[in-house]
Amino acid sequence: MARKRAAKSQMKKRAQARRAKTEKQHQISLCMIVKNEEGFLPGCLDSVKGVVDEIIIVDTGSTDRTVEIARQCGAKVYHYEWNDDFAAARNESLEHATCGWILVLDADERLDPAAGEALKAVARGSSPNAVYAARIINRSGSGNETEHYFPRFFPNNAGIRYEGLIHERPASQTVESFSASRLPHRLKGFTVVHHGYQQDVVQGRDKMRRNIALLERILEAQDNLYHRYKLGSMLLSAGRISEAVSQIERVLAALESMDEEARRQVSVGRVDVLLLLADAHERQGSRAHATQLVDRALEILPCSKEALHQKAVQLFRDGRLEEARDVFLAVASSHPLDRADTAGEQLVFDMSLDTWRPLTMAARCSIRLGDTSAAVEALAAAAGFAPRSDEYLETVREALDRTCHSGPGVCGEDSPELKRLRAVLDEEAARKVAEGDRLFAGGDIARALELYAGSARLSGAGSGVLLARIASNQLRLGKIEEAFATYLQALRSLPGDVGSLNLLIELTEAFKTLTVDGSARVGGSAEIDAIPVAD
Repeated sequence: MARKRAAKSQMKKRAQARRAKTEKQHQISLCMIVKNEEGFLPGCLDSVKGVVDEIIIVDTGSTDRTVEIARQCGAKVYHYEWNDDFAAARNESLEHATCGWILVLDADERLDPAAGEALKAVARGSSPNAVYAARIINRSGSGNETEHYFPRFFPNNAGIRYEGLIHERPASQTVESFSASRLPHRLKGFTVVHHGYQQDVVQGRDKMRRNIALLERILEAQDNLYHRYKLGSMLLSAGRISEAVSQIERVLAALESMDEEARRQVSVGRVDVLLLLADAHERQGSRAHATQLVDRALEILPCSKEALHQKAVQLFRDGRLEEARDVFLAVASSHPLDRADTAGEQLVFDMSLDTWRPLTMAARCSIRLGDTSAAVEALAAAAGFAPRSDEYLETVREALDRTCHSGPGVCGEDSPELKRLRAVLDEEAARKVAEGDRLFAGGDIARALELYAGSARLSGAGSGVLLARIASNQLRLGKIEEAFATYLQALRSLPGDVGSLNLLIELTEAFKTLTVDGSARVGGSAEIDAIPVAD
């Protein structure tokens, strides 16, 4: 009897184990490598709640609260000694994953809310057992976004491992550089938003120098078109233009030496390389050569938005404004391209070409041509695209100023387009103030001041209250002469404001502390904090 009970118990345990194993096969492990990501990590992990069943984090030497935050979020944390090899660190994270599917994210990325159900459906077996590419949106500033596609979701225990010291990719995707013949599968809704290339973050982490060194190491060991292309791109961004030209020309020569069918398959890649090389020659002052390269790109892909836009920019710089405007408007009116079919080429596309940028450039052409009504029309057509770039907002400000100064009764209060553009400036001015207040509360006075000043530019001279706030922050940063001048402007807007008069008295006293050579001697923080600020 005891033997029967024992056998029955064993069978039950084996059945439970099989069910658990089966269940694991339909679950998702998030695999990450991190270092000093206390600022980004909470947002990333929050974005995958309810989507992943396991969080694997490989830390490569954090000295901040990254590990503590990861553990608080329920992650399994493993330590790994960094050896300048991104693929090795990625593979270490895969070794610890126990679920049937693996999602790969970086700490400065967020999984789009719509992606969760799509990924879980794949894990449940509703879609093919394959590698899936995410649409990755790179946010680098107000209104400036690029996108590319890259493999980020794949089955575990399928022999998939990463390769490459940098720009590493799953080794099972043996796609030749710039070839779209074998691609990761598309998955509708699988979008990842990347925040890490904002300019201040890039500078703070010195990514450029590190990445250039790693790419040079890779190419010393083995030539690779994609890595050479990335090296050329990074050298160009770093201002090392002659070196960039040398690398990009080698990539182009290799692509052009392919047979006709192979060249046809890499058409998008060839155009991308030609435009990058044209940009490099433009920076060197070789405009004629740059024009030839863009024309070659258009011969390959006449409908390429990237090539058409670059051609229009060249026409704009050459003063051929009517021609440039026509091309910008053609880019704006053409249907946005579905670029998912270039996933294997790992190319980056400027999303603003589908939204605000060509309309803004068309408006700038119209302003120079004296056609402010056409400029207003183009800018109003782009008003719904967000986030709005500073380039767009400054063009709106200029168009409105020119419209209202072009003659009596021309300000067009009844024009729906003008009303819309004024509303845009009001909305963005208020947004900058709100963000400035948030930064100010967090102690980031310098960035708060930039936003307050940006709000004042959008709203014209700025209100007296806002100018008083700007002056107060200038004073806190020791910019006493600037603060004094700004507050005089504020007084003209708030001549009877008691707080304004009090601050003017304090500023006058502070102004007396200036040394003969104009440098400021500011008192202690308690003295500055005591200065009244107009609210």
